Amino acid sequence: MQSVAASAKAGAGVTRVMPQAIDLCRQIESEARWDLYTEYDWRQDAQHCRNWLAELLLDDAPGSAITGFWFGIFNPMRQGRPRSDFYVTGSAHYPSVDWVFSQDWQPSGRYAHSPGQAALYRLAESEGPNIVAIVDYVLTFAHAAATVNDLIVEIDSSRLLDGAERRGIAVGHDSGDALFLGELNSGGFDRSVSDWI
Repeated sequence: MQSVAASAKAGAGVTRVMPQAIDLCRQIESEARWDLYTEYDWRQDAQHCRNWLAELLLDDAPGSAITGFWFGIFNPMRQGRPRSDFYVTGSAHYPSVDWVFSQDWQPSGRYAHSPGQAALYRLAESEGPNIVAIVDYVLTFAHAAATVNDLIVEIDSSRLLDGAERRGIAVGHDSGDALFLGELNSGGFDRSVSDWI
């Protein structure tokens, strides 16, 4: 998992991180049908997520007081089935140590409804609970972190900042691993800022 997190921390996007994460899953459990995951069109999901965040920032802008974005991975029940998805909230307390727990900006459209995250769970269900656990730990994290990296590159930084001097950006499971990706400021996205984790 460290290699996947390192790639995400370095800024790798979905098309690079997902094959790496799937290979890691194959090493953990070689009997599963991991090829199903490599065949998924991750770029289509990236387009969906880009549209979601761009529209959200336009419709319900966080304002300059928000200094950090948390992209949290969680497991909603949708149509009676457990799924995976991620959301965004904002904190006015970055860079304090516990800033990700302060949800000062909670837009109504904060849930990505990511087709890719949902597909991860759907594909894993047919393989049994052991594969669901691996997918939920490795692939949902890899996908969310890499997708956020793509969003940082593809969405105009002035929209991401919305008047704030800086914004820390982190991603992770609500009840598990998290990764600080870096800090966005007027000069660009700085990945050298020290981790708070």
